[in-house]
Amino acid sequence: MKIRGFQLWLRLVRVRAIGCEASFLALSVPIQNMSTLRLEFLGGLSAVLDVIPVTGFISNKVRALLVYLAVTARPHSRDHLAALLWGDMSDVDAKSNLRQALANLRKLLEPYLDIARETVEFRRDASYTLDVEEFEKQIADSRLQIADSDTPSAGIARDSISHLPSAISQYHGDFLAGVYVRDAPEFEEWALAQRARLRDLAVDALESLIKQFTARGAYAQAIEYGKQLLMLDPWREEVHCEVMQLYARSGQRSAALAQYETCRSVLREQLGVEPSEETNAWYERIRAAGTNLPPALPLQPTVFVGRAAELAQLDTLLLNAQVRLITILGVGGAGKTRLALEAAHRAHKMGAFLNGVAFVSLVDLDDIALLAPAMAHAFGLRLSGTTKPDAQIADYLRAKEMLVVLDNFESLRDAAPWVGQLLQTAPRVKFLVTAREKLNLRSEWVMALEGIAYPRAHERANALAFDAVRMFAERAQQTYPAFALDETTASCVARVCELVEGLPLGIELAAAWTSQFTCEELAREIERSYDFLATNLRDVPARQASLRAVFEYAWARSNGDERDVYARAALFQNGFTLDAAQRVARASARTLAGLHDKALLRRDANGRYDIHPVLKQYAREKLGLQNDADAAQDAHSAYYLELLRAQQGNLLARAQRASIELLSVENENLRAAWTNAVARGEWARLDGALDAWSLFYDMTSQFLAARALLEETLAALEAEAAADARLLCARIQAQLAYFCGRLSGSANARAFAETALTELGALATDTRRERAFCLATLANAALDVGEQERAEALCRESLALRREIDDRRGILGSLLSLTSILWHRGDFEAARALAQEGAALARAVGDDWNSARFLSGLGVLNNSQGRLDDAGQVFPESLALYQALGDSEGAAQVMFNLGVTHYHRKEFDRARELFQSSLDLRQGLGDRFGVASCVLNLGEIARVQNDVLAAARYFEHALELSHAIQHKYGEAYALKGLGDVLVQRNPGEAAMYYRQALQLANEMQVIPFVLEILLGMARLAAQQGDTARAAQILAVVAQHPAVMFDTRRDAEQLLAQLPPASAAAPKTYAEIVQELLNLRQ
Repeated sequence: MKIRGFQLWLRLVRVRAIGCEASFLALSVPIQNMSTLRLEFLGGLSAVLDVIPVTGFISNKVRALLVYLAVTARPHSRDHLAALLWGDMSDVDAKSNLRQALANLRKLLEPYLDIARETVEFRRDASYTLDVEEFEKQIADSRLQIADSDTPSAGIARDSISHLPSAISQYHGDFLAGVYVRDAPEFEEWALAQRARLRDLAVDALESLIKQFTARGAYAQAIEYGKQLLMLDPWREEVHCEVMQLYARSGQRSAALAQYETCRSVLREQLGVEPSEETNAWYERIRAAGTNLPPALPLQPTVFVGRAAELAQLDTLLLNAQVRLITILGVGGAGKTRLALEAAHRAHKMGAFLNGVAFVSLVDLDDIALLAPAMAHAFGLRLSGTTKPDAQIADYLRAKEMLVVLDNFESLRDAAPWVGQLLQTAPRVKFLVTAREKLNLRSEWVMALEGIAYPRAHERANALAFDAVRMFAERAQQTYPAFALDETTASCVARVCELVEGLPLGIELAAAWTSQFTCEELAREIERSYDFLATNLRDVPARQASLRAVFEYAWARSNGDERDVYARAALFQNGFTLDAAQRVARASARTLAGLHDKALLRRDANGRYDIHPVLKQYAREKLGLQNDADAAQDAHSAYYLELLRAQQGNLLARAQRASIELLSVENENLRAAWTNAVARGEWARLDGALDAWSLFYDMTSQFLAARALLEETLAALEAEAAADARLLCARIQAQLAYFCGRLSGSANARAFAETALTELGALATDTRRERAFCLATLANAALDVGEQERAEALCRESLALRREIDDRRGILGSLLSLTSILWHRGDFEAARALAQEGAALARAVGDDWNSARFLSGLGVLNNSQGRLDDAGQVFPESLALYQALGDSEGAAQVMFNLGVTHYHRKEFDRARELFQSSLDLRQGLGDRFGVASCVLNLGEIARVQNDVLAAARYFEHALELSHAIQHKYGEAYALKGLGDVLVQRNPGEAAMYYRQALQLANEMQVIPFVLEILLGMARLAAQQGDTARAAQILAVVAQHPAVMFDTRRDAEQLLAQLPPASAAAPKTYAEIVQELLNLRQ
């Protein structure tokens, strides 16, 4: 179908192409290899063919005709063109003149014109450029539908600047400037309208460019466009005023004053008027701006590092006329002051404020009466004793265009209303405030400051690219010049930066110790306690001398309710929701808002709260001093274990993805709640949450964490020895058995499951669900060590119990296990029937997780039976489900199986990529069984690509891994792989490896794999000349119902290559296997 569709598409294209060629043949001149005609009508009239000017026009009206045809871009009747240019003549004379003009144009530019009997048209498919057309196109590309734009009515958007410079570069002057066509009033009227329209577009574009570049602080470019606009409209006073301001902002005060004189002269000479009051006011303001500037901004003792995104945002806000008050909000030590100073320096350097920038330090001020004197000192203003300081400050700022930085405003938060009044009094003044809490004014724009960018654990290989690491190195070298940042130290520095979450103060305090501690030692000390981070420097404020001081300062500024809530909130791990805060910390929304406004709480886009880890450590200490600390711990544990229990139904139904996402976000809180409940002996609470807990940990591949928590719980339960906890103890043992099995610990899994079964048998309650779970775990453990018959018996017993009590989750698990058992036995069709049944059950209830598991199983069966296209469809579907659910182990398994599909297709490079991806995931999960399997298949890829040494290394490593975890199937596969590698090079050793592999595979009764080994032994026999034995083995392999498709294919091909004399008496599968096992080397 795809090939036919492709051919049909080609046929349609050919028809269209033939049609196009036919239309071209109707023209007198082909367009191929045509010269380029360049037409320029803005600023005059020019026609150039390649590089040669077009001459020979018999009159200006011929040139005018070319202009009209090119610009209007449509066909025109001969009558219309005759009337346009020769309207003062009779119809006969006008048409005669038109014919002469067209003959002249045909002679000069025939390929560019379509001259027919009734109509004439400029050919748009010809090779040409037209400045008017390009100019209008660039303008059109810049137009956007924006209702709130402050640009002129033509609608050029503020963010469309990229097209406008190109458009303006086309505009060399007015349309047909200097060109006059006599006795053609209709043409002149048309040209005049075009001239006005295009000039309006140019003016509109220039105005927009001036605003755009001014808003960006690119004053030089804005000046140039202003001068261009004044060349078009020299009497536009408002443009003169803008250019004056631009000169002043770029530090060219003399040029600004000279521009005023130019404006006054032009207005007098051309309009007979004087400049307006506003222009005069700007003139006076610019003239005075060079005197009485505020003192220079304070110098800083260290180099500013990072914060590129924040600086860019502040640049934009400071240049935005609508933004008057910006608050940089953050915890102590976040780098608020340094960021504000850097932004102020940049604004001052670009001339954003005519009257400069002032820095007002409010450190240690706690009386609002001191604010005005502090501002006066920063302005260099001497206050008089006759007027209130507030009024003098307001009067001083009234006519100023100025940026005022108010640093550490939280100590004077009651003065916020007065700042709001100043914004009204001084309309051109902006305030940039640093504070630990918001001012809560309507005009306030808040920038919440977090730590600078630092590398997480998975990013440490690229640590040198992060600002936090660079800051550490900068500060370390300041105190210890011998410090060197290389790939080795960078990883440790990254850990230090991660511990303080990029908090600049924390980084600086840590870096100061590099002369006495290695980076590894620094990280260990910080992990023990943040109190390690302190300094004895004399020029550091006391409230920033240590991280504890930062916290205590914030704590002292909080009210009683805020302190209580904040201390309890320290119990949360990795954040919390409003509901959790209300239930656990007894917080009101108002109290949380207050803590957020003080930068003590962080809140993300999803409304989730969090506390910086430095502050959290000290808040926990405060919680320990409270009388209700124990009750708070209990509330936290109860809330999250109940949340877990309530999600059990959702984890097995259509809400599965949302449930996993919810629990994944709360994972750290769930773990803390569980641990706390164990410590407090809340067995009933744990019992209620256990099923959902184990399901969630299984679905999200948290096997190691699950085993650790279960071992901790079991130890506490056994120490308790409470009679009412015996059922829970057995259930914990059963779950521990399951997760040990998931981690390839078959022996431990069997031991825990058998102990749990014994415990359950001694209880008087109905324990069928728990017993079925244990039987299923024992079945998986038996399968892992090759005990197929026992595995199937246990699995069927488990399935029967589960069907009896309608345990849907359990039924699906047993069906999946039985599918695997039947696959190992080579009963592919029976396995497929069970997999399809399980997939249908899972799909019916919206259980994506189990759907993914059964789809993966069907894919494995497709691989085994050679249905590779089907496998290639179901594996991606399964993988997408696993990835959406966050199940890394499931995703790794599907990648592995999909790699097998590509292997069978002989797409070995893609197969290797998938095996390696699966290996990477499984190593991270601690899945030793999966790691061994991936190593085996990587060995097979190396073998088929003739990399013998690599293949041997892979197989030997896989043999070691499999032996260590008693993974007999893996051992057998590795031995078979070594046999395959050596079959051509050392037949004797190959035979030994094959025989060992055969013995293990036969013991496990994995018939499809036994047949693979037999195929290898047949190859070896044929190579050694024993073609009769080879033929006997190959006949058994090719005809066995459990053979996999590729094994059968290879056996049939090899059998066909043997000489006819090789035929021997046929033997059964059992006879061949036993005979080969009995052979001596």
